[in-house]
Amino acid sequence: DRCHRVSDSALRALAERCRRLEILSLCGCERITDMTMHALAAHCPRLKAVRLDRCCRITDSAIAVLCCSCPLLEHISLMSCSLLTDTSLRVIGQHCARLRVLSVHLCCRMSNAGADAFVQARREVTLHR
Repeated sequence: DRCHRVSDSALRALAERCRRLEILSLCGCERITDMTMHALAAHCPRLKAVRLDRCCRITDSAIAVLCCSCPLLEHISLMSCSLLTDTSLRVIGQHCARLRVLSVHLCCRMSNAGADAFVQARREVTLHR
């Protein structure tokens, strides 16, 4: 938690060298951007759990790339990711067939309607909002 100095370039290097990575927590890595998500998507297709809490520079398009490239995702935590919208909920719902837990607490651009639609479509997933 609170990895303020971790950069996109360091995480790109990690992704390139750790292709069997299954679990990754980047909570509080406030400097990382969509570039990290693209690197993970390109090099770490075995990801099962990712925590991006307080990664405030991550956008919907990065979540889309990650979800489309990492079909084994079971747990995603996006708490306090202030740029994410209902678009991320839709993409996660469509592409993460193995998902069991999704945390979107304090994602201020996600609506209650979007969360309700996600829950209706994916009743087997525990949604923390």
